[in-house]
Order: sequence, then C-alpha cells, then structure tokens
Amino acid sequence: MEEHRNMMILKQEIFDGFIYSAVALTRQIQAKQGKENEIITQEEADFVNAFLVYAKELADTLHERYKDELGGGSNV
Repeated sequence: MEEHRNMMILKQEIFDGFIYSAVALTRQIQAKQGKENEIITQEEADFVNAFLVYAKELADTLHERYKDELGGGSNV
C-alpha cells in the first residue's frame, strides 16, 4: 500500500506563520547548544527533532512533486 502524504494547509499565511515561527524557535534552541550556562530541555530537543523530521519530509515531498520544474535529477 502506497503512503500518501497529507500536508494540506487551508491558508498560505497560516502555513508561512507556522514555518517562520518553527524556524525561529529551532534556531534559538540550537543557539543554546554552544553555551555552557544554557540548558536545553527535553521538550525543546523533542521539538527541534520533530521539526527537522517534518522539514525533511516536506522538502522530499516538494522535490518529488515538482522535480520536473526543479530540474529532475537534482537532490534536495
């Protein structure tokens, strides 16, 4: 059985806001990694990991869907 990815967002503004916020939060959390006095909570680590998995899935799906426009054989 083929897996179908459902990434339906009703409004582009909602999706954009989610992505911008998630990227900003991910960068803030990742910036804590190099600082001795900063502690990354398990929830922060889980969020970053989940968002990075989502971002990779999104990139792979978009690449597959638009590979002809992107140049076919290139990898994301």
